[in-house]
Amino acid sequence: MRLEHEPRIENRVGYPDSHNSLDANKPVGGASNTSSDEEKLTVLYNELERIDSVLSNPGTTKEQALKELESYNSLIKNNENTKLLNSTGNEIAEKSRAISDKIQDYFIMKDMVTFGYFIDKMDTVSKYAYDISVKYQREGMNKYVDFYKDVTKKIKYVR
Repeated sequence: MRLEHEPRIENRVGYPDSHNSLDANKPVGGASNTSSDEEKLTVLYNELERIDSVLSNPGTTKEQALKELESYNSLIKNNENTKLLNSTGNEIAEKSRAISDKIQDYFIMKDMVTFGYFIDKMDTVSKYAYDISVKYQREGMNKYVDFYKDVTKKIKYVR
């Protein structure tokens, strides 16, 4: 016998059939699916909490973080999970949205780090490119001046 607060296996977010078996999530005999939604929301909250804990751990590798961000994307792309997150007046949904916003900040930070790295490298390249350009301009100007000195010397001797 299953206790009412115990989530059914097919309602778990991480279970492979949870995205495919839509009939398992329908209410039976006109019963309200509020408790089922609460269970799903609790599982979703726990999954978001796990992802956030992995991302906020300073010892997390880049590969682990990318894997967790990918699993977050798959959770958020599920329409049922999005509806559960957007439900109003539910404390678990509000906590889940707060965690989801925190995870979204990781995406922004990842993009900022990547963009910052790009800008930093471009600044370095432009500095060296400028130095090289000035060097060759000076050398070119020196050669140009030397050429005119030689020409003027030859013209003097020809007269």
